[in-house]
Amino acid sequence: MRVRAGSPRSAATVESMSVSPITETNSRVREHSRQVWTLRAGSKRSAWTGARRVTILRGKEDVMLTLCIRYTLDSTKLADFEAYARGVAGPIERCGGKVVGYFAPTKFAGPTNVGLSLIDFPSLAAYERYREALAVDSEHLDVARRAAQSGVILVEDRSFMQRAS
Repeated sequence: MRVRAGSPRSAATVESMSVSPITETNSRVREHSRQVWTLRAGSKRSAWTGARRVTILRGKEDVMLTLCIRYTLDSTKLADFEAYARGVAGPIERCGGKVVGYFAPTKFAGPTNVGLSLIDFPSLAAYERYREALAVDSEHLDVARRAAQSGVILVEDRSFMQRAS
């Protein structure tokens, strides 16, 4: 990976930096496999003194990305969310994503209106192909239409994460 901040001359390695997740709020991922990440200094060897926005250009080696979708749900319609989660897993796998899991809230602890899904992709390019295929998948469109009609999903926030262990 090469890091470019401001001008093409200023390049640094990502080894000594920690990377925050990308946040995508219902918008297309940038073209040409470029994304904006926030890098923070991870050690004293790093030339970065604080958080800066930089563009990471994907190199030969891509890392496994996990799409984390956080749903704000209507807590009176959790059965509809569970039906959505069961119905959408097949189309996701067929379109190129690997479903880690869909998670519904419990009444034991934490908010009772937040759901979560985790989907793995081998690269950003694979995610872009997945989005295009999922947009025209008839089974997915039917499941999404039923979820929209029920009103179970109020807000959907997307973030990319990278495995730490």
